[in-house]
Amino acid sequence: MGDTQRSFWGWQKMRKPDVVVIGAGPYGLAAAAHLREGGVDVRVFGAPMSFWKEHMPSGMLLRSPWGASHIGDPSGPLSLDAFERERGSGIARPIPLADFVAYGHWFQRRVLSDIDRELDTVFERVWIELERVQLDAGRDRSGAMRRGLLEQLAGPREMDLGLRREIGKSET
Repeated sequence: MGDTQRSFWGWQKMRKPDVVVIGAGPYGLAAAAHLREGGVDVRVFGAPMSFWKEHMPSGMLLRSPWGASHIGDPSGPLSLDAFERERGSGIARPIPLADFVAYGHWFQRRVLSDIDRELDTVFERVWIELERVQLDAGRDRSGAMRRGLLEQLAGPREMDLGLRREIGKSET
């Protein structure tokens, strides 16, 4: 813990967590909350509920029933019921998207105040590149684009996450 590590942007002081969770949607928030409840040092990357807020249709209603829409809270007091009581107004059934996103933010503020949003731009660039690869899948250069994307995902050699070894294998 507390070792100096090479980040994407230079040398800085970073703790070395036991677990890294990429994504701060309902599953990422739930996983991190359970891990923390168990005493695991976890670091979460991503903007809380951003996929739900930015990529779901405005006005959407959740298809899952109330009982299946609670974010996995290991202690119990962070259920949809608790959120509804604390905010002082009822939540419609089925659950409107805006209310579910607000619930996710409420949950995150109480359990994971130290989410790291630093890599948001990297993740956004990766999704843009993946979409471009899908559009170009029928063209000769798609393999080269996939290789370039995988190299971006692997990051600098100082931060080798094991992807660099797999890049050559995936293109053969």
